[in-house]
Amino acid sequence: MVQLSDVQSSSKYVLEDFECRDYHVSILTLIIDLTESLISRYCCVIVSLHPGPTDTDMSKPFQKSMSKKYEFQPAEVNVRKMMSIISSLQLEDSGSFLDYERQVIPF
Repeated sequence: MVQLSDVQSSSKYVLEDFECRDYHVSILTLIIDLTESLISRYCCVIVSLHPGPTDTDMSKPFQKSMSKKYEFQPAEVNVRKMMSIISSLQLEDSGSFLDYERQVIPF
């Protein structure tokens, strides 16, 4: 099971973004509780996956304010990256929060 999430669900951002702290904490708690519950009940792989900067109508207003280090990709490109990651997941990956390059993002 893969739960798509932006990096704002990382505890790193909860500490940095005080305006949205309650929202971040509630999402983070939900993700952790759901993951722990499902992993203990079923023998399956459960991860959160950040799809990467995606060029969509919704992201257009934010793209100019984002750092130049982010290269916004078409959705089709990011879906291929995610499918590659998903197909390589192992049981020991359960409970991880991974980015679009399969790097671990701290919860």
